[in-house]
Amino acid sequence: MLDWNEIASYGIEMAPAAFAVLAAVLVIWLVWRLVRGALRLVLGARESPADAPRPRKATERREPVLGPPAAASVPSRPVPDAADVLALKASIDALTRQIASLEKKLTVPPEAPAALSPSRTTGGEDASRISVTPPLSS
Repeated sequence: MLDWNEIASYGIEMAPAAFAVLAAVLVIWLVWRLVRGALRLVLGARESPADAPRPRKATERREPVLGPPAAASVPSRPVPDAADVLALKASIDALTRQIASLEKKLTVPPEAPAALSPSRTTGGEDASRISVTPPLSS
């Protein structure tokens, strides 16, 4: 029975041979690809492109035809009814309220700079000279 040390030493002994076999397989594969490419160029020149069938893409899909093709007309858009219009208006109003509440949360109150004492400012600045401009709302 083999223990782990013997298995590891056997793997170390066989590593160069395994690498050589893998390298040889890689070289054979590359040569085979080159030969196939050269044969395609030589044999592909004899056939005309019109005779060869066009390969289909894997993502290409043909839909089944259920009837005669429809007339080439612009499809008419359905007219929204009153319920759709009211639902759209309600959602726009809700978004407007949310935006207004977020703007209120993000603006700095104008009395905040006046609450600072001169001892909290850096460099001996006077708190009355600090100006905070709230963001412009459009």
